[in-house]
Amino acid sequence: MTDKMSISGVEDKISLDFNDSNILVPTSMNGKYILNPIPRAHDSAINLKDIVANEHLSMQLSSQIFKIPTALNALIEFSDGELAYITRRFDYALNTKEKIDQEDFASIIGRTSDTHGKNYKYDSSYEDIAIHIKRLIAASIPAIEDYYIRVIFNYLIGNGDAHLKNFSITRGFRYGSRAI
Repeated sequence: MTDKMSISGVEDKISLDFNDSNILVPTSMNGKYILNPIPRAHDSAINLKDIVANEHLSMQLSSQIFKIPTALNALIEFSDGELAYITRRFDYALNTKEKIDQEDFASIIGRTSDTHGKNYKYDSSYEDIAIHIKRLIAASIPAIEDYYIRVIFNYLIGNGDAHLKNFSITRGFRYGSRAI
């Protein structure tokens, strides 16, 4: 199923949605949930079996301790005892099928692997993102404050993967445009 989806990232992912019987099933289109099983392989990660638990812990620290709004998420256990991380996609409105306009900062800044090479999403700065937030969002002061809280949180937990594609702007949803 992952070959047919447009969910970015290096980890294995499965798109899920509820069927007519209200059972969560894999889907190739319009999935509202993303399931991350333990990766089979990773270029630089060690302790692969801990990756999904670490992702969940990071999200729980973010939402419960630091009060940073995050996507709904959980750990689930397969019948063989293996854990997987599941998250609700934040680019769909809750309880509706409405897709939320969203654009990541690699796209906003105009960086792709074709134009800037293999490390395009890492070869920028947090300052570049802040400059674009100020330029694009009318309520830029609270948006920048929210953004920097997220940057500091990522620093505190040692997340070295907070790159251009992991920050985005949403548009036209409840609160207007905001950085996430």
